[in-house]
Amino acid sequence: MSIDLNLLKYQSQLQLRKDKRLFDPIRKKWIVITPEELVRQMLLLYMMEEKDFPKNKINVEKQVLINGQPKRFDILVYSKETQPILLVECKAPNVPIDEMVLDQIARYNMVLK
Repeated sequence: MSIDLNLLKYQSQLQLRKDKRLFDPIRKKWIVITPEELVRQMLLLYMMEEKDFPKNKINVEKQVLINGQPKRFDILVYSKETQPILLVECKAPNVPIDEMVLDQIARYNMVLK
């Protein structure tokens, strides 16, 4: 099964400033543009527009403690009952999804259940 997910179609909807910042509609603040942040923001637009996830059920870049160390997950979506239902780890387009990335998301998942 193949999923054709073209996030680039959301690029034109990003609110960009000349100082290399973009507006995050979930965090409601201007964020420095990085390749990973572009992926995160275009994915958020996809999730809200195509999959109808409500903004108020999405958390972005929140801190969790993993073995006593503060870490930040990329995106966490909650159900109507405020139970975590979707955990997303975003990477820049040039970063391979390898075992280290899978271990990272698995650690977040263990803590967030």
